[in-house]
Amino acid sequence: MISFFKRYSLFIVFISIFSSCDPGYGFIRKVVNNSSKEIVIIKTRNASTGIYLSDTTYIKSNSEAIIDNLGGLGNIDPTISCSFIHKSDSVRIVEKNSQKPLIKDFYNGSSWHSTFKKTTAMSLKTCISIITNNDLP
Repeated sequence: MISFFKRYSLFIVFISIFSSCDPGYGFIRKVVNNSSKEIVIIKTRNASTGIYLSDTTYIKSNSEAIIDNLGGLGNIDPTISCSFIHKSDSVRIVEKNSQKPLIKDFYNGSSWHSTFKKTTAMSLKTCISIITNNDLP
């Protein structure tokens, strides 16, 4: 009996360590366009590496789009702000055929509402901002 444990103890320890998993997290930022116009979201970031990143999302009238979808291992703080939190982010949200920005301030956390779900395997924060005709320039 003792030789069994000696023989398989390393295998048992190995399986015990690698079968335990950290929980995962997700962070989704979604914009719902309930206005009568198509809008454009232009996100740019000048990363510390000097790389210039840009992303453009078109959202038609009465539709929605996920503009950020992040995830990883660990937990996410349910109180994390939904606003654009990176100081290097530059976000412009404009009507499609105009360069005038929308009235809504997306850097302000009150422009977003959120839900938070947590299970033993994952935590997920979803942030949603709704654009109406009142937000158009």
